[in-house]
Amino acid sequence: MIHSHGGGMGGVATMMIDIPERELSVAVLANSTDKAARDAVVGHLMGVLAPGFSSEQINPITEQARPMTLAQGDWAGEIGTGEGEVPLRIRVLSGCRVEIRPADGPPVTAPATASRRWDLCAIAPIQLPTADARLNSPSTGLELRAERDRLVGRAIAFKDGDRDGWLGSYLVHPCALRPS
Repeated sequence: MIHSHGGGMGGVATMMIDIPERELSVAVLANSTDKAARDAVVGHLMGVLAPGFSSEQINPITEQARPMTLAQGDWAGEIGTGEGEVPLRIRVLSGCRVEIRPADGPPVTAPATASRRWDLCAIAPIQLPTADARLNSPSTGLELRAERDRLVGRAIAFKDGDRDGWLGSYLVHPCALRPS
């Protein structure tokens, strides 16, 4: 029997494999959102450590995306950063899309999903106006859940390392929004 669990988030992809009858456990962390890099490392390691093993035997359990079901409407609040609060506005649109407007920047429309933990998950090419994000984090991810009359969670400023081969900062900030 093989136990495995894979996952990832902006900038990283992971896989854990446990083969009890071989007394073997392997964990891989790749600095790449692209799971192909992770899978190549897993394939190489398992080929050396567990001859006869094939990637088809891996049945990863990852957090499944689900359609976003938030009602259309406007939300306003802040992203908490070390430099102070960054105003944020979100408009939930039809068709599982959101319009995101940080601070005084232009709005950006992005696809949105949800997961078991989050009621809204979105990534947009928005750079937060903080010194650390301006260094090398041109994207912002939002992971928010509905709690009472608010959306709470986190905003993540990051650079996806898959395109250029370099992973930028991964800056996690608390975020809270109320209907506006």
